[in-house]
Amino acid sequence: RPPSPRARPLGIARHATWLRPAPLGGMAAGAISVTFHVECTKTKPGDAVFIVGSAPELGAWKPGGAVPCITSRHVFPMWTSEMVKLPATSERVEFKVIVMPGNGKHPDKATWEGGSNRFLHLPKNAGGGGAEIPAGG
Repeated sequence: RPPSPRARPLGIARHATWLRPAPLGGMAAGAISVTFHVECTKTKPGDAVFIVGSAPELGAWKPGGAVPCITSRHVFPMWTSEMVKLPATSERVEFKVIVMPGNGKHPDKATWEGGSNRFLHLPKNAGGGGAEIPAGG
């Protein structure tokens, strides 16, 4: 996805994801649960960080369906998403970090990070132990 006209540097210094296999019976077979951890320094009061990407679970490039991240004054500028279930059959998932008003009700005001898309290479199955997988991009 090319950067939108509202693309700007978002002060992202580190970007990584932690993957954990889906527990039996807890999620759909073949799902990988992913938590996004983002260091983003360029937010103003009332803004929030979201993850939007190629997978339907990440909004299919539509800011209105993006995954919200949260922070607190104790951990800022680190932002963390809830777990997102991605199908293990998706070998590569592309995404970007966006900033928009914290309630997410104004996707037309989203500011996209500039540069190339980030990506995850997911394992082909949900078996085995957890792993930390850095995001490329």
